[in-house]
Order: sequence, then C-alpha cells, then structure tokens
Amino acid sequence: MLILQTTINTSKRFLDYSNYEYALAHRKILQTYNNSAKVTQEKHYIIMKSKDDSEDVRINFNDNQIYMDKFKNSNDFAGYILLLKHIKGYNLSVEDDTIHIPIVDKNNHEHDMFLKITDEKTDKEKAQEEKEKEEKEKEEKEKKEKEEKAKKDKETHSK
Repeated sequence: MLILQTTINTSKRFLDYSNYEYALAHRKILQTYNNSAKVTQEKHYIIMKSKDDSEDVRINFNDNQIYMDKFKNSNDFAGYILLLKHIKGYNLSVEDDTIHIPIVDKNNHEHDMFLKITDEKTDKEKAQEEKEKEEKEKEEKEKKEKEEKAKKDKETHSK
C-alpha cells in the first residue's frame, strides 16, 4: 500500500505542470532582473532596463496571463514571450522598495515573487558620466593653465 500511495502522489506531482511552469517563468524573470540596472513597477507591469542599455523589458500581468515584452533601443518593439497562462489571479504591490507579486495559478497554488526596485546607472550612463568628468577636468586644467600664464604675464609686465 505504501508503494502504491507513493506512486500515486508522485504521479500527481508530475502531472501537475503548474509548479514547473511557474519555476520556468520565475527563472526567466530573474534572469532578466539580474541583468537589469533599473527596475520599476507601473500599473500592471514591471519595467526592467538592461545594464548594457541594449533592451528594455516589460513584464505584463494581463487578465489570466503573464508575458514579457522586449524593446530594443527603448522604443523598437522586438517581440514578446508568454511566461504563464491560465493564472487565476495576481497582485502587484510595493513596500520598502520591494515589489511583491503573489500569483495564484490554475490549480489554486499561490506563488510569491519579490523583486527589489533598483535605479543603478546603465553602462551607457556610466560612460557618459565618465566622459563629462574627463571634459570637466580638462576644462579646469586649461583654466588653471590660463590663470598661471596670466599671472606670469602680469609679473613680467610689472618688472
């Protein structure tokens, strides 16, 4: 009887794809999240901007499905990936800079996901900031050299 009961329970788990589907969707979202510099939540979606500034991703929670929209160069739509379908419910809430996403799947199992809101600089923004810093240093150096030259010229004229 124990072997039969174990077999039945194992079969039920394998026939219940909702945990597997959720795990795959969760993995895909976390992969995108880990490559993101900026993560925010607006209305019924989460926006993630990649660190290398190559794409923006929007995780859409719409009726009974969750999908991922991809945008190249922030504006050019590049397609979407269906992450979960036939969900019974979800909620998006933000508390202490953390997005909480409870999802109820088609078998009434509740899954929780937590994403930290981030606002780091993308590689492009870091490069721009570095360039501006170098230009400012160059301008300050040139200004200092001009001041020193003007001071020497003034000393030369006063002798």
